[in-house]
Amino acid sequence: MPELKQLHAGHAPAVLAFELANRAYFAASISDRGDDFFDQFTRPVQRLAG
Repeated sequence: MPELKQLHAGHAPAVLAFELANRAYFAASISDRGDDFFDQFTRPVQRLAG
């Protein structure tokens, strides 16, 4: 069974890869976040995971 884990900075590369691989799918349902979001992606994740 899957286990939930708290987000930490080490997850950033995998989360970014997931976001980029599914960007078009997400954009079909919600506003696209824009290239700047993805260019700066690891900074917000690191702040959240602190």
